[in-house]
Amino acid sequence: MSRTRISLLATAALVAMAAATSAAPALMLHISTGEWQITNSMKMSGMENMMGGMSQADLASMPPATRARIQAQMAAMNGVHVNHLKSCVTEKDLEKPFQPDMGHDVSCKYDVQKVSFTDEVVHVTCTGARQMEGTMHMSAPSPAAMNGHMDMTFSQEGHTMHMVDDITGRWDSSACKPDDAGFNR
Repeated sequence: MSRTRISLLATAALVAMAAATSAAPALMLHISTGEWQITNSMKMSGMENMMGGMSQADLASMPPATRARIQAQMAAMNGVHVNHLKSCVTEKDLEKPFQPDMGHDVSCKYDVQKVSFTDEVVHVTCTGARQMEGTMHMSAPSPAAMNGHMDMTFSQEGHTMHMVDDITGRWDSSACKPDDAGFNR
């Protein structure tokens, strides 16, 4: 076969591969669908400043004992909190980048910084009742294991709270139980 013919075949193959790649679905984390065991280890600071969404005027109008009780409850939310849950991951969940639910009173923009079969980095900026900004890094070393790190700063009425969440997950089963919550992707 002549060099010209080989070159033309190689060029045609590259064009076909490029066309197939552009028609393929977006590259996302390669994890198994089904039930997952998830552990969140969340460390929060600055909660005493957030006052559960109450304004300074609301707090000022409260009796001192009530105000002190609420401030103590909010301060108690600081520190590390560990949660274990089951979550159902579906094919539909994997069609878009990881997008945690930030609440109904905010609007968030998710800027995908990096995505591959094993890593996903997303910068989040939210506006609304609370201003939020931060970065999430999710990693899937295998289809049956994942881990992540989320670092977010929240602002509300001039007060700031910081949250760092370390997430680990392991695939448990291909079937989901009806009561499993969605994965919020």
